[in-house]
Amino acid sequence: MTTIYLISNNCFMNDKIIYKDYIDFDEKRKYQPLTINGEKIALTIAKRKKLQDIDAIYSSTFFSSINTAKYLVDKLNIDLIVDKRLDNRLVGNLTDSNINLRNLQEHDFDYKLDGGESLNDVKSRMIDIMKEILRNHEDSKIAVFTHNVPIISLLTVWCEKGFNYEEKLILNYNENVIIDGLKNDYNVIELNYEKEKLLSIKK
Repeated sequence: MTTIYLISNNCFMNDKIIYKDYIDFDEKRKYQPLTINGEKIALTIAKRKKLQDIDAIYSSTFFSSINTAKYLVDKLNIDLIVDKRLDNRLVGNLTDSNINLRNLQEHDFDYKLDGGESLNDVKSRMIDIMKEILRNHEDSKIAVFTHNVPIISLLTVWCEKGFNYEEKLILNYNENVIIDGLKNDYNVIELNYEKEKLLSIKK
């Protein structure tokens, strides 16, 4: 059996940073550092019992993802494999700051802004890298540090979609809530496979 842990750390700085030179929205997101609490969460994740016998560690190219993975990398003394297919969704040309992109995209997985990605675009690249990980690490345990949007997009392959009273996406697997629409400091989702066949999902 192969086990993949999808991990996101959602405590990163989105204000208190002033750029002297112009930098576009997507680039700002890529270089967001973790908050102090985010660093503590990263250390907590690295201490989790189920992650002590990990065979390989993957990360997106985002600073928040790499900086979360670094504690587990250091603890286990193994290499970090960085792959842009694990990156957060490319937002694109966000000309209207009042637009609720999350709501629009969760209700229409093909919706995207000019120069951005739809959730189906993100799902496609996540499926691609997951298949590659499964081929390269059969009967292993893998930690994958990524972001909420890629995780949610991937999970819709197997999960039933619904919405809460705030119209935020909820994902259920075998009548268990995996994504509840609420903002959590971090998420760890366990996927168990037999070769490339999914056996279970656990939050």
